[in-house]
Amino acid sequence: MFKEFCEKAINTLYPDNFTCNFCGDEIFDGDDKATCENCKSNLPFCTGKICKKCGDIINNEATFCEMCKAEEKLFKFNRSVFLYDDKIANAIRDFKFDNAKYWHKCFAGYLFDAYKFYGYNCDVICYVPMHKKRQQMRGYNQSELLATRLGQLLNIPVSYENLVKAKDTKNQVDLNFKQRKENLKDAFEVLNNNEFKNKNILLIDDVYTTGSTLNNCTVALKKAGAKAVYCLTIAHAHQKN
Repeated sequence: MFKEFCEKAINTLYPDNFTCNFCGDEIFDGDDKATCENCKSNLPFCTGKICKKCGDIINNEATFCEMCKAEEKLFKFNRSVFLYDDKIANAIRDFKFDNAKYWHKCFAGYLFDAYKFYGYNCDVICYVPMHKKRQQMRGYNQSELLATRLGQLLNIPVSYENLVKAKDTKNQVDLNFKQRKENLKDAFEVLNNNEFKNKNILLIDDVYTTGSTLNNCTVALKKAGAKAVYCLTIAHAHQKN
């Protein structure tokens, strides 16, 4: 009992989040997002008029962006917290490739806010998987870390190692839209259909670019009997409309 009391006292006096993740300034609120007020007011939130399907910002009177008009997306919709500008790109790069796992709490905090704001109502949280070989090289899957923390915040179960990446595909970064689509064809599969059958799935990823990854994951989830798939991402790489 005394040990627990001491630990709680230390956590109160010295919270984990005492500096802003984005600028390093001192903060005291202990918020999961670990973002000072100045950065909060200057982050590139994905707001305003957006595509009803992918969530990209639209600068005209259209309901859907040109990319979503051109190709059917099987997921219900995606929403992104931020636009993929240099500040967000650098943070995500550190999170993915430089072992900066502390970002998962910050980003999951923002995903939690988006989930509530956009009125999601899902039964199970799932995440975009990595191929076993690539995950062993990196040591972790950033999307899995996000899903785990978000599941804790929302009190929604997270599905682990059920949606899997069966094919070790090329890196999507250097591919065009058509190549991305072909590269990921039949790359994902579900091992246990019962976990997803007749359920609304929340699918988590870091960046939305063309939607190919999320769409191909959705194909596998729908084959497994998922009722519907809803996507939520940290950032959206804006496409000119």
